[in-house]
Amino acid sequence: MERKQFLIYVTTATGLLPLLITQIGCAYDVPGAEADQDAGGGTDGFKVVSSRDNFHRHEIMILFADVSQPPAGGKTITSSGPIHTHDVVLTMADYQALRDGEQVVKTSTFDSRHSHTFGIQVSTG
Repeated sequence: MERKQFLIYVTTATGLLPLLITQIGCAYDVPGAEADQDAGGGTDGFKVVSSRDNFHRHEIMILFADVSQPPAGGKTITSSGPIHTHDVVLTMADYQALRDGEQVVKTSTFDSRHSHTFGIQVSTG
């Protein structure tokens, strides 16, 4: 019996299958990752990595165009995630703060019994 099959069998028997599915589905998680931002997000924007909650993280992409010209109605950004995602709402004032070099801290929507925190700041380097 493979390890994954064994874990599914054991967790199904103990009622922990939803937790295991979340862990298997978040394969992009990198233990020990500390950076909040990935400057390699491309020329259109930058990636922001969430806090580690429920044993995994998510990423969102902040577009430079939105920072330089904040959307009047704000914007809802959906995080990465093969099993589940979270939404992060940025207001026009949030984008203006980012444009002014400030850090904006946002909590995502609550999904799969948890949420994540994103510390967003435009990289200067």
